[in-house]
Amino acid sequence: MKEDNKGTISKNIQFIRSGGLWIASISVIFIAFFIINYLTPAVADDFYYRGYLKNFPDGGDNVLKTFWQLLKGFYNSWSGRVMGYTFMVVFNIIPPVVFDLINSAAYIFLVYLIYKISNFGKKPDLKLFILINIFLWIFIPDYGQIMFWTSGSANYLYPAVFDLIVLLVFRKYSYEKGQCFKCILWILPALILGIIAGCGMENISAGMIIILTLYMVVFIKNKIVLNPMVTTLYLGCIAGYCILFFSPGNSARAGIEDNRSNLSFLFKCFITGYYWVFFGLGIFTVMLIFWLLKYKKNNLYKT
Repeated sequence: MKEDNKGTISKNIQFIRSGGLWIASISVIFIAFFIINYLTPAVADDFYYRGYLKNFPDGGDNVLKTFWQLLKGFYNSWSGRVMGYTFMVVFNIIPPVVFDLINSAAYIFLVYLIYKISNFGKKPDLKLFILINIFLWIFIPDYGQIMFWTSGSANYLYPAVFDLIVLLVFRKYSYEKGQCFKCILWILPALILGIIAGCGMENISAGMIIILTLYMVVFIKNKIVLNPMVTTLYLGCIAGYCILFFSPGNSARAGIEDNRSNLSFLFKCFITGYYWVFFGLGIFTVMLIFWLLKYKKNNLYKT
C-alpha cells in the first residue's frame, strides 16, 4: 500500500511540474509577443482605418447600418476580404493596448490549434509546442507584417485561426471515425463557421479547402460515415471561398495588379518555383537536422 501511495504521489508531482512548465512556457511566449506587439507602431493602412467610420453619414453611430455598409463596401471595392477588412476597422478603433492583448492571445490560440492538430490523440508534448513557435518565427515571410502589424494580422492571422478551427474539427472527426458531432444542432454553427473560414483569405482558405477535400477522400475510402455536420462544414467552406473569389472587389484588385506589373508568365512561374523550392529545402533541412540529432541520441543510448 505504501508503495502504491508513493507511486501516486510521484505521478501527481510529475503532473504538477508538467503543468507548471506549460503555464510558464505559454506565459513567457505571451509576454514576449505582447511586448513586441506593444512596441510595433501604427503603419500605413492603420492610420486610414482609425478614422474610417467618420466617412459614414451618421459617423458610425448606427452600428448595424454601419456594419452592413462596411461589409458591402469591402466586398465591392478591394479584394473582397470582408472579414479581414472588418477586423482592420475594429482593431484600429479599440485602444492599442487592448488590441495588443487580444492579438497576443490570438497568436497563442493559433499555435495551440496547430499543436492540437499535429498532436491529436497523443500525450502532451511541450517540446512540439515550442518547436511550432520556432518554426513560425523562422519560416513565415514578413513575420512582423502578419503577426504584429494591426492591419496585417487582421487579414492573415485571424483568418488563419478560423481555418485551423475547421481543420481541427476534421482532425477530431477523422480520429474518432465519425463518432462525434452527430447532433443535428451542429449544422447551423458548422455552416456559419464554414462560410467565415472560406471567405477569410484567398490563399489560406484555398489551402484549407484542398486539405479538407483530401480528408473527404480518406473518409470515403475508409468508409467513415459523413454526417450532416461535417458535410455542411465542407460545403460552407466552399461556398465562403466562392463568395470571396467571385467578389467584385477581388476582380478589381486583380485588374489593378495586372496593370501594375507586366511580368511574363514564364518569369512568374520561375519566381514561384524559386520561392517554394528554397522554402521547401529550408523545412527539409531543419527536419533532417532534428532527425540526425535524434538518431545520434538513440545510438548513444544503445552503446
